[in-house]
Amino acid sequence: MIPVFVALAMCAAGVVAVSVGTPGSAHASALSAGPWPAPAPPESAHVLRPHATDHVGCYSNVSIQAVANGRWVSAELDYSGRDYGMLRARATAVAAWEKYAVCYDDSTHYWYFYSTANNKYVSTEVEYPGADYGMLRARASVVAAWEEYNVYCNNDHTISIQSRENHHFVSAERDYRGGDNGMLRARASVIDSWEKYRVSLSGHHQPC
Repeated sequence: MIPVFVALAMCAAGVVAVSVGTPGSAHASALSAGPWPAPAPPESAHVLRPHATDHVGCYSNVSIQAVANGRWVSAELDYSGRDYGMLRARATAVAAWEKYAVCYDDSTHYWYFYSTANNKYVSTEVEYPGADYGMLRARASVVAAWEEYNVYCNNDHTISIQSRENHHFVSAERDYRGGDNGMLRARASVIDSWEKYRVSLSGHHQPC
């Protein structure tokens, strides 16, 4: 699939569409919400929709903080092999590896995440076994099924991320040890504290 960058803003209001482009495109027009094809959100959450006043193709310089441990989500670019680009909630400050573009596709109503540190899209590794199943990695050159996510607003103004490939919510594995501590995995069937995140959106509407 050819990646399409469209308008993103973090609120459950009206939808905005942007012409095809790259992160930072800014030609928006109104679009009705239409049906949502994903599974119904949890009772405590509602679907995140673009906000009509943030006319951007994708948010840049987005940072994501895990509620589970208060750490910022890093893309581990010095890891090798099957762990390259692993997303981990492990940073105490935001630097290059903790910055992302976050985008919304209004034609299919999914969100996707793009590491600006290595220019790769975030994938859910649904073929990994065991404790690595559902690992999130910044490693894809195009957006396909493994790079598609639903995003929900929780009642406490945090967000939760759900893989559209396996329908599981993304957890921050705070009990993992060593280089896996804080690994992000799409593996939870319900939202709890490990599945909640805060985001930093410089100069734009805050989510939820």
